[in-house]
Amino acid sequence: MNSTDNPIVKIPAGNTNVYLIRNGNSSVLVDAGEKGSERKILKALEMYGLKPEDIHLIVMTHTHYDHAGSLKALKDATGAKVLVHRNEADNLGSGYTPLPKGTKLFSKIIVALGKNLMKGVARYEPVKPDILVDDQYDLTPHNLPAYILNTPGHTSGSITLILKNNDAFIGDVAFNIAGFGIYPPFANDQTTLMQTWRKLLDSGCERFFPGHGRMIPRSKFKRNLQKRA
Repeated sequence: MNSTDNPIVKIPAGNTNVYLIRNGNSSVLVDAGEKGSERKILKALEMYGLKPEDIHLIVMTHTHYDHAGSLKALKDATGAKVLVHRNEADNLGSGYTPLPKGTKLFSKIIVALGKNLMKGVARYEPVKPDILVDDQYDLTPHNLPAYILNTPGHTSGSITLILKNNDAFIGDVAFNIAGFGIYPPFANDQTTLMQTWRKLLDSGCERFFPGHGRMIPRSKFKRNLQKRA
């Protein structure tokens, strides 16, 4: 990686985090934020001395509207390739991913009430992905010392980007919003989600960067898994 200082930039994009991994003309975006976030994201590139065409790859941790809302605009602006798990490719191509199940009382109520109301909100401009991944995918051919790991539970096609320094960009595998804990309020398969948490800890990751909220240190992630177990 070319940057000598911290290469990770968190860009708030609506209620969702977009992460810029600075790596010269092989820089990467993790997720694309809510609809209308593209100007803010492109402005962040400029602030760090990057041009839109320096974004080589956009990695989608999953394809819910709050993560994919500005993807089409960013792909058009940067010319970057879009990487997504095979299980989510059709959703991305149609511009709609169904809401996941609620894991807590309030989120179950949201899902129950929002099945019809949210259909319009949850749509986004469709994008044809360039790279489909399955269980694991090496990013070193893209000039990034990192790999992709399938981390299902929130959705079956959720993925995590793991840098070789053990930083993990986990999408909605966990949250870290004050007062809510790190267990995600939405997940389609909670048993699989706990297996994913173990997989991430077994990978040796030290810092977990979620799609919502602040970075989660390994100690906090491990402590929450032990409580769940």
